[in-house]
Amino acid sequence: MRAKKYIVWVLLGGWLLLFQSCVTSRKVNLLQASSGSIPTYNDTLNHTAYQIKPNDRLDIFVHSLNEDINNYFNPSFVNRAELETSNTSNADLATYLVDEQGEITFPMLGKIAIGGLTTRGVKEKLEADLPQLFSTNATPISVDVRVVRRYFSVISAVNSGRYPMNADKINIYDALAMFGNLDDFSDRSKVTLVRTMSNGQTVLKTFDLRSEDIIHSEFFYIEPDDVIYIPKMKGYSFGLSSVTNTIAITASTISFAGLIYAVIMRIVN
Repeated sequence: MRAKKYIVWVLLGGWLLLFQSCVTSRKVNLLQASSGSIPTYNDTLNHTAYQIKPNDRLDIFVHSLNEDINNYFNPSFVNRAELETSNTSNADLATYLVDEQGEITFPMLGKIAIGGLTTRGVKEKLEADLPQLFSTNATPISVDVRVVRRYFSVISAVNSGRYPMNADKINIYDALAMFGNLDDFSDRSKVTLVRTMSNGQTVLKTFDLRSEDIIHSEFFYIEPDDVIYIPKMKGYSFGLSSVTNTIAITASTISFAGLIYAVIMRIVN
């Protein structure tokens, strides 16, 4: 009887370990209704325009009907389509680096303070200042401004990567799709976003990615240089990552229990 009880406890312990390892849909599904352990986020309903900060690099293109003005401000030695990710010396010369004081050096205008402005704000500033450099008969000038070489990073225990931001707005789901999604044991309830603000301050924001209310919050849209950190679930090293592993561990538990039972029965008899 003692041998049989021992076998029962061995089997029970194996199955408890198995069930403890299981990952439920509640732990991994996104866009869940906020209730219980899933928090509510209602910080903001609108996407706020990105504010330029030090070390940003800008592509500024001047348009006019005066070819001399165009040729003066717009270098012809680089393809503007390649400025988004190119790190060549020519690309550096064709773009404007924002210094630590939030300024750029622009031809004929010299130092311009643009830190904290949006790209639209820089556009409006240049379109107001540039015509004053030319005669009153000069053709009206328009300016295109965009931030180039924008990246965000994702760090997890399984994989990490740095990804280009080729669109003005990229949300958290876009970022995860570029990353390649998450494995079953990534803790979606404690995702941390590291963000550098336009004033140089670094802030940490921890949120529950499973909440459907993420789409209403400040966490929804990614900004350049954001770092998204996804930890592992507590005790994940004991987890099962696939059905194959589940079957293998279950079979091993039963086989081990059977072996112990056979040994004990031989000793008893």
